[in-house]
Amino acid sequence: MLSRRFGAQSLVRLLGHWQESTSRTPIWRQLAEALRLLILDGRLALETRLPGERELAAALNISRTTVASALGQLREEGYLYSRQGSGSRIALPERPVEAAAKQTDPLSVNLAVAALSAGPEIHQAYSQALKIMPEHLSNTGYDQQGLPLLREAIARRYSERGLPTRSDEVMIVNGALSGFALVLRLFTGPGDRVVVDAPTYPMALSAIQGASCRPVSVALPQQGWDCDGLAATIAQTAPRLAWLMPDFHNPTGRCMDSATRQRVADIAAQTRTTLVADETMVDLWYDAPPPPPLAAFNPDAPVITIGSAGKSFWGGLRIGWIRASSRTIASLVQARDSLDLGSPLLEQLACCWLLENEHRLLP
Repeated sequence: MLSRRFGAQSLVRLLGHWQESTSRTPIWRQLAEALRLLILDGRLALETRLPGERELAAALNISRTTVASALGQLREEGYLYSRQGSGSRIALPERPVEAAAKQTDPLSVNLAVAALSAGPEIHQAYSQALKIMPEHLSNTGYDQQGLPLLREAIARRYSERGLPTRSDEVMIVNGALSGFALVLRLFTGPGDRVVVDAPTYPMALSAIQGASCRPVSVALPQQGWDCDGLAATIAQTAPRLAWLMPDFHNPTGRCMDSATRQRVADIAAQTRTTLVADETMVDLWYDAPPPPPLAAFNPDAPVITIGSAGKSFWGGLRIGWIRASSRTIASLVQARDSLDLGSPLLEQLACCWLLENEHRLLP
């Protein structure tokens, strides 16, 4: 996996005003909390090598003991690891299995996880799926592009949202992140650059680095997106992909307006840069639905759209999809050969029922 090193001055700029002089919280803990936030929102990417304790202490004008205590706390929590001669590197802690098992109260909400437990409609969806399952048992069950019935439902959904779509332009995958990993597998090679927002979804950064690619960040302004910065970054770095989350962006929650979508799509068309639009959160609107999909704004823009049933219905479904040109979908199906042989049929049938009834299940 490729890694990068953050110089002490660069890290100081990234930390900003992290120290609160009037706080009763010890300085070392304030520093640990500030660094943890940079890791969780993606501004410090996985495998990034931090400056040494002495160097960082001098840059922050604090004692080396304070820095050592902060890094030690993060190391204990799993946000850092160290190897002899290679310094401290960024990591993400593994979620303890027992922690998930403890949440048995159906009325409890775990605020550490951005997801809810299954509602009664999920049981109903599986019950209906089991009823029609026998109709599909005469087939082998292997379909790397996905159940035609589900692909047709998703294509119809995109068409209703303003992006005309055929079923051969849809592929079913095992969740949105799995779909992104497949796109990376097809479009990138070791050392290729992938543009992302900063901050962004940490697991997307993990997928990019897991593909031995280099994330190139474009800082988000106080509001909206920096289209000029995106265009300049693409011109400077010639990335293979640009991964964006236009609908209720994680972690900021902002939603890209129509004018910005038009500008971003135009930039992609002009530079022939493939955009990957993650629509995992698209159904989480409250007052009004978001604008049409990014791919609808310029037919010449190479856009791959990734969706998921996880946030819309239930994360345990593990059903996602990719919407792209039929040629790209065919290539993705071939690239899937050595990964898996398709998505579970029962879950796909359950997802069909949920999409058929989304008018009463979703806002």
